Amino acid sequence: MHRFTLILIATAAGASAVVWRNAGAQNELKARLSYGSDNFHRTQAKGQVAQLRNRLDRADALTTRQAQLMEQILIAERDRQEREVKEQYASRRVSAGGSSWTGMITIASDELGISIHDQLLAQILDFSRQQIAAVAPVLTAQQLKVYQQIQRERVAQQRAFMEEGHPQSP
Repeated sequence: MHRFTLILIATAAGASAVVWRNAGAQNELKARLSYGSDNFHRTQAKGQVAQLRNRLDRADALTTRQAQLMEQILIAERDRQEREVKEQYASRRVSAGGSSWTGMITIASDELGISIHDQLLAQILDFSRQQIAAVAPVLTAQQLKVYQQIQRERVAQQRAFMEEGHPQSP
């Protein structure tokens, strides 16, 4: 049984509103998901590990140690990617930006002479490659194969979202 109930409501202005049924759970969830916190990054990494675990056959299941290492690696990769992108665009006028549930931060500038779409797509592809390379040493060959498939699906989903006319939110 879940410890809290969360209901999302679309408001007339097109933004989402959140209705809570349990104030204590609201505070707990806010603490866990507050953007920029270690808990938020850990939650993102745990979500990716859970996704991999759910795709693996029982014979190829992640060990507890593999899951812990993978979480640490994914957090470190997210931090690395955010630093690099922010440094790359520090002196540029930001024309678009966003983030994904995996923690990837994207920034684009029309000052570079490269389309915003292409800048964001390059960042998405680089983040995926870097995550795969970073977790490869702690995964077996079969686990890595499944993780690579998850990454391919994730990139395809983000690309499709961008092509639907949402270039700022991959």
